[in-house]
Amino acid sequence: MIKIKKVLATMLVGGMFSGLYAAGTLSGTTVTNSATLSFGDSAETAETLTSNTDSFVVDNMVDMTVVTLDEAAVQTKSGDIGTALKFKVKNEGNTVQDFALSAVKTTTTITLGSETLNDNFDATNVTVVLDNGDGVYDPVTDTATYIDELAPDAEAVVYIVADMPEEQENNDVAIYDLKAQVAQGGAPATEGSVIENDDSDQADNPLTVEIVFAEDASSVAGDGARDGIYLSADAFKIIIADMTIAKQSVVMSDPLGGANPKRIPGAVIRYCFTVTNNGGAAVAIANITDDLDESMYDVSLLQSNDVKIVDGDVFDCAVAAAGETNTGTVDNATGVVEIILDGGVDAGQTRNAYFNVTLK
Repeated sequence: MIKIKKVLATMLVGGMFSGLYAAGTLSGTTVTNSATLSFGDSAETAETLTSNTDSFVVDNMVDMTVVTLDEAAVQTKSGDIGTALKFKVKNEGNTVQDFALSAVKTTTTITLGSETLNDNFDATNVTVVLDNGDGVYDPVTDTATYIDELAPDAEAVVYIVADMPEEQENNDVAIYDLKAQVAQGGAPATEGSVIENDDSDQADNPLTVEIVFAEDASSVAGDGARDGIYLSADAFKIIIADMTIAKQSVVMSDPLGGANPKRIPGAVIRYCFTVTNNGGAAVAIANITDDLDESMYDVSLLQSNDVKIVDGDVFDCAVAAAGETNTGTVDNATGVVEIILDGGVDAGQTRNAYFNVTLK
């Protein structure tokens, strides 16, 4: 009888390898291997025996992530059309896949940046479109509604696009989740059917590419792990300019030259205006129009450089402030004075203006 004293086994791996990816070996890759047995009474007399070759194909490990790219709620206004939320979908699996896309309202509270937001309205005309590759939403070029043939480790930018109802108020919030669901790939320019279930409940077949859902649960409530679906939340926030204007007058001098001038014919009256934006959105244009009664004022004396602007919260109408600039238009025939606040009024900003006019 021959007594086996030493066994040496060597794994030989070969076949249709396409290389390794961060997502793993590509599905459908054939993996083959065999082993050799070295046996005998000594190394010098050892014989070798080769085993049969074992083969199998790598299964389809479905894995993906969806990430919100907006660092804060996307600011918009009532009545705005085509405002976009921005997301990134990444194929973390080992197979080229299509992904079905949809916008759902699941999340009711979200923290973006340092702000916690609560959903309280629905946008209109909500659609989901794929970016054309430049990373900037363009309604002309960004029209695809699904992700086509996304390779392992590849990413795609996706937008939820919506219109804002007219009646929304300042700080109203609409939260939307982007839902990406794995779909059949392999047919370019054709939307693959959604993969509803994997093969985790089936016995292993080494010669068939089986589907295995492997993605983690997302942070969206109700989105579980290993279901071929991933969600991420983002939000629209209504920001409205809240404008106020206050007007006052002071008497600067009268013809009698007293220390306490009075509003008598010939007196110089100063009109002052304070414009404040108490809202969260800037306004690009802010013009003040004052229609003076030419029967009561000597509007013929007014000049455009008599109109002055003073920025800042603290303003004394009776005192000529430093840093003033001249702007405005005057119609000496009708007495209409237009004050142009160049640059508009930013959110939270106060701007002041004044002009002097002589009382008849």
